[in-house]
Amino acid sequence: DLDIFKAASAGSLNLLKDLIAAGQPIDATDESRRTALHHGSRGGYYELVEYLLAAKADPKAKTKENGWTPLHEASSGEVAELLILSKAEVNDFDAWGMSPLHIAAKEGNVDVVRCLVQYKALLNPKDGLGRTPLHLASQNGHLEVVQELASDGANLHSLDN
Repeated sequence: DLDIFKAASAGSLNLLKDLIAAGQPIDATDESRRTALHHGSRGGYYELVEYLLAAKADPKAKTKENGWTPLHEASSGEVAELLILSKAEVNDFDAWGMSPLHIAAKEGNVDVVRCLVQYKALLNPKDGLGRTPLHLASQNGHLEVVQELASDGANLHSLDN
């Protein structure tokens, strides 16, 4: 059974276009309320994300369980920038108070971190446990992200809860 989520997850742009042309709604959601744009963003599929945004996919769509937007799921700086330029909210917070910068820092994705900072992501927001993006990068051993955030001016003395 083919659907736009599988096509987006696999980065299959031609199949995705065919499915949308055949009537699958561009902002349809899966059981987690993730859209094709969430799936394509997670995969880092630039052309696919570009196509979905040009076709008016919603860059602010939120998942059911955690309230993630496609920007929370972006796995490349280029995809993150595309989303931001399409009005994705850089400082959107999920159900646990985590911004896209928290997620990128936690996952060690320095390219996404750089992009978010370039587009004015808050450097020191605290999640529900009082952790900043710097805390998450440090806890997960992502030295390059720690160095990036420190050089960008993140608070090195912030305490969690």
